[in-house]
Amino acid sequence: GTYTVVLRATDAAGNTTETTPTIAVVAPAASPVVSRRARVVGSPIVATRLSCQAGVANATSSTVSWRRGTKVIATTATYRIRAADLGKRLVCVVSATGPGGSVTTTSVARTVPARCTVPSTRGMTVTAARTRLANYGCRSRVVRVAGSGVARTRVLGSAPVRGRSVPNGAIVTVRVRR
Repeated sequence: GTYTVVLRATDAAGNTTETTPTIAVVAPAASPVVSRRARVVGSPIVATRLSCQAGVANATSSTVSWRRGTKVIATTATYRIRAADLGKRLVCVVSATGPGGSVTTTSVARTVPARCTVPSTRGMTVTAARTRLANYGCRSRVVRVAGSGVARTRVLGSAPVRGRSVPNGAIVTVRVRR
């Protein structure tokens, strides 16, 4: 805010001088603050895109970088997974700057599996099964079949079967009870 101050000075002879300067008090600039740690969003499948999301307040600018180990491999908000990433750990780093300073937040490392070991999906919903397969590095397609042993619209099984190892990005057929 702005303040007016009255200054009076009296010398030894008793003479008084007065002045009223206006003084502006400026609060220090706010530093950027991390409100949500950086995180990698998306499925670790070759040729798909991952995105980096973070919450940072009081920033005037920010940058994103992707790292494979210690090597910077991209400086964009999204990153397309390549064959070189198979079996490696990826992180995204968000650096933000504001008038009061800067801050950096780094995601938890996300491993891109070299192979998809087909997980158990029996009894799951289609959405849950597809998400689980994607997190293991498998693509999926759904077929509806007659069957028993699980509720209607639930997963009966997959082909290849649970425990089978296939290359990252291979298609796993999810058999769902009609």
